[in-house]
Amino acid sequence: MSASSNLPPEQAPGVSESFPGYTLKARLAHGAMAEVWTAVAQSSGKLVAIKRIRPHLASDPDIVSMFAGEAEIASQLHHPNIVEVVEFGEAGGSVFMVMDLVDGPDLGTILTSVRRAGTTLSLGIAILIARRIAAALHYAQRSLPGFVHRDVSPGNILISRKGEIKLCDFGIARAAGVASQELGGELRGKLHYMSPEQASGGAVDARSDVFSLGAVFFEMVTGRKPYERGEELLIDVVRSGRVDLPSSVNAALAPSVDAIVGAALAARPDDRCASAGELEEALGRMADENDLNRSPEELAGWIAAMLANPPDHAAAIAE
Repeated sequence: MSASSNLPPEQAPGVSESFPGYTLKARLAHGAMAEVWTAVAQSSGKLVAIKRIRPHLASDPDIVSMFAGEAEIASQLHHPNIVEVVEFGEAGGSVFMVMDLVDGPDLGTILTSVRRAGTTLSLGIAILIARRIAAALHYAQRSLPGFVHRDVSPGNILISRKGEIKLCDFGIARAAGVASQELGGELRGKLHYMSPEQASGGAVDARSDVFSLGAVFFEMVTGRKPYERGEELLIDVVRSGRVDLPSSVNAALAPSVDAIVGAALAARPDDRCASAGELEEALGRMADENDLNRSPEELAGWIAAMLANPPDHAAAIAE
């Protein structure tokens, strides 16, 4: 999990609420069902992130089941572009998982900053980020039959100070043979990045995550989300799958960008890239053919500029 947060740090809970082997430091983030804390591993002194069910929900069997499903999926995935889950257990009546701490912001924070500056990420950096997340998804799809993340979005893509790019939050992921509980049958995920079939409550497969990553890539290169609701309800627009071509928003983009985004954001799953691996290959070809390959070291330099000079870092990231 990311070490960056818009929340003011909170003091760690008392010793009676601590986790065996870890000293809690500060809360990074919290949602309706879970919260994330920084912690120090007492054996090694290493900083980690601990995600736990919020204490007042720890006795809810549905929430515990869903949390356990997330831990079961994430703990089976070992890839340089996926946040590593190193431990899962229960302490003091609270179910928790221990994860690697990613020292840096999430992509949503970066996109908000560059948007406020009136620019976008450079195409090379956008390709680098999308390729790494596509690689993570393709690995997960091959490792766990039937895997679908279902929440690929900027807030779940973490960028470290070293230029590492990692996918996180498998709370609503699905995989064949892995038990996971959906709460009340409600629609979960982020509508702006959701495939039409997911928004319609239909069956989803790997191509749904391709769509979501395509939506993230669209936002990186245009500065806005792919769905413009106008007078319609957002969910109706999402279910229709009507999206613009990137070049209609950013005229500087080449037809090759439109082609890749069109292949990822096709309304019908059969018209999309068949897998995240296919999308990764297409992005790689575009980078090779247009001298757009960028390195994690370059990304790290831009992240350093962002962290050192907020919010006026956008020009550096957009170069």
